[in-house]
Amino acid sequence: MNRFIRTLSAILGCVVLPGCLVVQLNGHVGGAAVTVAPLNKHSDLQQISQSQSPQSIAASDFSELYYRLPPTAQLLWLGTVALPNQWEPDQLYLATAEGGTDYDSDRDLVIDHSPRPVQGTWRAIVPASALSLKTTKVSALTEAAYQWLLSVSDIPLQERGRDEMLSDLDRASRMVLDDVNGDGEVDYNDMLMWHPTINAGSFRGDTRHFDLMVTAITLGLDERLKYWAGTQLISGRGSRPTATESLANFTLGTARGN
Repeated sequence: MNRFIRTLSAILGCVVLPGCLVVQLNGHVGGAAVTVAPLNKHSDLQQISQSQSPQSIAASDFSELYYRLPPTAQLLWLGTVALPNQWEPDQLYLATAEGGTDYDSDRDLVIDHSPRPVQGTWRAIVPASALSLKTTKVSALTEAAYQWLLSVSDIPLQERGRDEMLSDLDRASRMVLDDVNGDGEVDYNDMLMWHPTINAGSFRGDTRHFDLMVTAITLGLDERLKYWAGTQLISGRGSRPTATESLANFTLGTARGN
């Protein structure tokens, strides 16, 4: 069954296209606004789109095929974003998702009767080679890795070397994952492929910190909370709020917009 699901997740949603991103939190997130831009030049947007939702698929040429699929296959189609096949091979890109609807917030691989709206923004740093795949995710885990990268150096991401950043992302992946893609090693490719339900057994981190990151994104909470959740999730040694500010007050303050 798991092999069948993995195969479906690799092909659905991008049936006739060279590559795609999959936008997810607990489950696949449809209707999210998605941008892709070079990491060192955010203003140079090369892709602006929306992830697939039931509404967008119903209005497409693939609607008949979609509604003939079993429920899990329909879910795996949601949240996908078609990509072109023209990327600078040595470039790192920043994929950003915002808003949309999480169609499997309870992680049971079935489309929810009451899908959960998403208010926040989350990101993935993606090598050009991964943009040609059909399994690359923009997820709560890639957002955690993005926040963790901010914590390991004072140098802005846009000014860091590509190889150095990929090495750090490989290290982050080894701290929280086992081998996801079955190639015999753990690196950032595993994080980009990881799915919280299909690959649940490959996660070695604390699920409470993952859930906190998902909640922070879903509710659109302050970047400071995502920073704490991300560093805690990856390393287990999060950059906490100041000594005069408890985590509870910190969380409540961000929810109130303070």
